[in-house]
Amino acid sequence: MTSPPVVPVTLAEIARLAGVGRAAVSNWRRRHDTFPQQIGGTDTSPHFSLTDIEKWLRDNGKLGKTTSREWLWPRFEALGDRDETGLAIATVGRLLARGESDGGG
Repeated sequence: MTSPPVVPVTLAEIARLAGVGRAAVSNWRRRHDTFPQQIGGTDTSPHFSLTDIEKWLRDNGKLGKTTSREWLWPRFEALGDRDETGLAIATVGRLLARGESDGGG
């Protein structure tokens, strides 16, 4: 069984998910030894694992008042181009609304 792919998120995305400014996330990263390690990106735009970030935010009481939908977007974006992902989601939504999710309603 394969493990799910690692979904990368930036400091700006972490800030949006936590409901804070990017400076707050930079401060957390600098002040907390337990903040997740960078998994990629660059020095100016580091990437972190969404799974690790979500766990850290929960464990440290910093999970903002965000909706479940906001947590889905980074996962969708990891699948590929944002426009193509949006079109795929819209298509599935239309099919489900028409009752065609099983391939022919």
